[in-house]
This record gives sequence, C-alpha cells and structure tokens, in this order.
Amino acid sequence: MRQIERFLEYLCGEFDNDQQLEQMGAYAEQFPFCRHKNTLCNDKIKNLPANFSGYFVLEESDYYLGDNANILPHLFLFTEDQSGNVVLTSYNQPGRYSHEDFRYTDALQLDFKELTPSPRFSPITYHWDGTAFAGESVSQFSPILRFTLKERIGPDILEVQEIFERDGQCTFGYDQPILYRRRN
Repeated sequence: MRQIERFLEYLCGEFDNDQQLEQMGAYAEQFPFCRHKNTLCNDKIKNLPANFSGYFVLEESDYYLGDNANILPHLFLFTEDQSGNVVLTSYNQPGRYSHEDFRYTDALQLDFKELTPSPRFSPITYHWDGTAFAGESVSQFSPILRFTLKERIGPDILEVQEIFERDGQCTFGYDQPILYRRRN
C-alpha cells in the first residue's frame, strides 16, 4: 500500500472530540465540541486531467462553543511527493457555494478548470513517524495575521491544533490539540 493510500484511509470518515470533552471535566466548557467529516470527492469533479494522481478531499468541519456554531468546509488536494510523503494543498471554495451548502451531497458538482489553490495557505508535508502522519504549516494570511496548523493523523484519531495570531498575539486557538476520534 502506498503512503498516500494509508494516509487517506486514516483521514477519511467521520470524527468528533466527544471523548476528549468527557475527559476534560469542567475545563470542557472553554473548549469546543467539534465534528469533522472527510470525504474523497474526485467523483464530484469534472474535467480532471487524464492520469490525475491526486485526491481531493472535502473536509466538513462544525465547531460548537456555547451558543456559537461555526461551519467551515475546506477543499484539499492530497498528492504524494518523490520521497513518499503526503502533501496537502488547500483550494479555494467555489464562490457559488456558501459554507452551509458546500457539503458532499448529490448537488455538489465541481469543475477542475474552476478550482484554484489558496495563495494564502502554505502547503503541509506529512511525514510518517512510525505511528501516524505528522505535519505542520505556518501561513502568513496578511502582514499581521499568521495561522499555524499542526496535525497528526493516525488510524483512529486526528490531532489538530490551529492557532491564529494577530500582531504576535493569539486571537484563536487552544493550548492543546483537538483530539478527533473516529465515529464510524
């Protein structure tokens, strides 16, 4: 099995951090309940080049903290580099879709010719460390806004730590990663 195939087997499915919140006790009130649904979606994309070797994944993320809900879908392309590492490139969400309706449904239809990589997001290269795929990316979204993403992707758990900093001050993020466990 190629590394990218193992990676996608670990990544795709439905996950949440229910178990993490249970273990946190009272601190859980300051931490979001999160769900991730990661689905291969090459079948939803027309005009893929012949012999296209990449895999598009639609990540549907929902975050809940108190009365606030955040729906954040993302389209990612995963490829394998010469060394067998997996590389994530973020793609812009097509303008005709809102966050609420950019979901893997029968209605989702994309055209490869209209898809564009996000110029703001620095690609991540994931390395196999013997137990999981680990990667980190630092993206400078603007001169004052920086986004750091650290991930470990294993057979049944996704560890995700996201930190936004404005002028060097943390505006969003947590001191520990969100631990998503496989639901299905």
